[in-house]
Amino acid sequence: MEGPLLELLRRQMALGFRGIAGSRISVRIPVSEALINEAIAIALPPGARVREVQVNPRAHDRARVRIVVSKPSFLPPITFTVAIERQPSLPDSPDLVLRLEGAGTMLTFAGPALAFLNALPPGILMRGDQVFINVLELARSQELGEWFRFVDRLQVTTAPGQVVGTVEGGVPADAAGSNSGTM
Repeated sequence: MEGPLLELLRRQMALGFRGIAGSRISVRIPVSEALINEAIAIALPPGARVREVQVNPRAHDRARVRIVVSKPSFLPPITFTVAIERQPSLPDSPDLVLRLEGAGTMLTFAGPALAFLNALPPGILMRGDQVFINVLELARSQELGEWFRFVDRLQVTTAPGQVVGTVEGGVPADAAGSNSGTM
């Protein structure tokens, strides 16, 4: 997508959106299971240690996750359930924290195996039965990090077959008087 309006948008972003200073927005974005899994498949680099990730969102802020590791090839797919334990608190704590649920050999084995294989991408860290997803680092890796300076609140929830993101943010009213273009 190119053209004069996109160029105007880029210039305004570089100036901290001074032309719309004082604006506020709140948006709720339900994302289907199919779109989530397509995005994950696209994001997995060829030759990565994780060959496949499938997410099945469920009710009550839970999701079933199936991971296939490339190497060692003898490992079967690892399937577990995660629950959202803590939301990101921007900008100070950009981690969405998930907790692995359930018991069993595979669940106990999943975390250490993935961490040992360095299979987790940058921005995702596993400690014990918790998964820390640094939403800011993930956004930066997709060249979307600059948008986070306008985000005040991010909340992630689940419902059957979808992950719902709620984003609130805006442009400070004093951005109009700023000469530096930064916030």
